[in-house]
Parts: sequence; C-alpha cells; structure tokens
Amino acid sequence: MQQKSIRDHRHVYLVNVGVNLAHKLRSPIFPDARFEFVPIPEGGDIGECVKADITPITYADLFCYNSSRKLLSLFSHKLQDEFANRVVHYDPNLNNINDTLHAGFTYGDIPYTNARASSLRGAQPGDLLFFMANLALYDGNKRIYVQGRRALYLIGFIEIDTVLEYIPQKKLLHDPFSGCHYDVLQFPRNAHVKRLLMLPQRFERQPFMMFEGSGRSRRFEFAVPITRPLCDMCMRDKEDRPFDYSKFRSLDACIGAYTRAVRPHFKLNQWEDRQRFQILLEYIATFNAMPAFVY
Repeated sequence: MQQKSIRDHRHVYLVNVGVNLAHKLRSPIFPDARFEFVPIPEGGDIGECVKADITPITYADLFCYNSSRKLLSLFSHKLQDEFANRVVHYDPNLNNINDTLHAGFTYGDIPYTNARASSLRGAQPGDLLFFMANLALYDGNKRIYVQGRRALYLIGFIEIDTVLEYIPQKKLLHDPFSGCHYDVLQFPRNAHVKRLLMLPQRFERQPFMMFEGSGRSRRFEFAVPITRPLCDMCMRDKEDRPFDYSKFRSLDACIGAYTRAVRPHFKLNQWEDRQRFQILLEYIATFNAMPAFVY
C-alpha cells in the first residue's frame, strides 16, 4: 500500500455523536452544565455476540462520569430493563474516569461505506475531531427529563495521534502514514474493533477507520451550547456561506442539517478559517480549560 504524506496544516472536523431524537435514551445535561454522554446502541443484544478476546460492553456496564452511579440509573425502570443487555457502540471514548476498563480517547467511522463520513478519509495526525451531542435537560431533584429542553452542545475533542484503517482482506489495521500494520487486538478500546470481534457475522467484511487521540484530547467538564451567535461567527456551510436559518423550523434543526455530514469546518492554512476557529476556542474556554493550539 502506498504510504500517505502528511499535509502541513490541520483540519478541524465537527462530528455529531451519541443518542439523538431517534433513540429512546437521552444524554442528560444538568442545570450546572455538567453532562453525561450516552452512546448509541450497537443494534443487538449480548446474546448475539460470539466468544472473543474482547468482552462486550452493555448499557448496564456503563457508569456516570460525574458520579459513581450506573448510567442507566438516570432512566425509568422500564428503560433500564429494556437496555440492560443491549450492546453499546461505545464511540467515541472520551476517557470516562469511572469506566477505567474502557478509558482512552478513540473514535471510529466507516467513511468507505458511509457517505456522511467520507471526508474522514483525508484525516491525519494532528487534525482535530470536535464532538457534538444532543443533550436533554435533567431535573435531578425530580429525576426526570424536562420535556422540550433538548439542544446540541460541544462535549469534547480528540487531537488525532494515530490513524488506522481496517483491511478486511488481511484482517489487520494499517497506518497509512507510517506503513505499519497492527493486529486488531492491540486496539481493544475502539468500538469498531469490538464489534468486528464480537459480531463478525455482521462486520468482518466492513472496512473502517479509527483515530487514537493524543494526551491533549479532552472530554469537556461542562457542555458548550451551540448558539446562533456562535454559528454566525464561526460556522459556514460547505460552500463557505453562513447558515441559512430560514430553511428550518428551529436552530437545532438548522445546525443538525449543516453538520450531519462530517467535514472539516476549519482548514487552518486559510486565514479566515483560523480566525473563526480562534473565536470558537475562546468561546469554549469560557466553559472549560483548553490547551493552546499551534497552527
């Protein structure tokens, strides 16, 4: 395989992750802006998993980030029973301090078969993946979700350290920038590796990419709201034009539509993109501590 060369500037991608309006579970945000991230279901339960060198993760295995409670304790008993044995697509991993068996910074996608993620084929070490999630306001005193109070927030980012591609024909992971090959068992934290080994009947022929994060990666302590003024200052559509809100019934619908496909919203060799990205970083820093970026 031909070895890829690394471009001399960063790309910054926006990636929409986690449960959304199409799922029964919700990712809660609390009144102080702390939050819990709830990954999407894998599409099967633990009974479908084959015996492998990796243990499947179910919703019953997950703990909260902000406390020692089980994550499912934030839901009704009916939903707890329904999802306890459902396998989780644990992606991205954002170094959950109460979930040490699965901790680390990693993200995967299927850009060769999923058109919405196709731009990730061009991602490289040094690029940044900023994650957005749909969060629902949770009333801790009443232990209920507040109806109608859902919105999109930034929840963290991965600074890519290593890019790996799974090659089904060789059953190996390939680093296109170093030319090295790796056994999949060397990267057991990634959700795509897990489902490849646990559900091979579905995924053994599916190529995917995974991204391991550097130590500068962050899971935010406080969710960062994506507001209309922020969009006006920082966000552009794929034609580099401001968002057109008139086409949508709500701000969230507008943001969701423009960020549905993963793409580099900031190419940091371009002066205007650097300026917009700096505004975004300064905005995030009003909620969370951030490392300095050189670009």
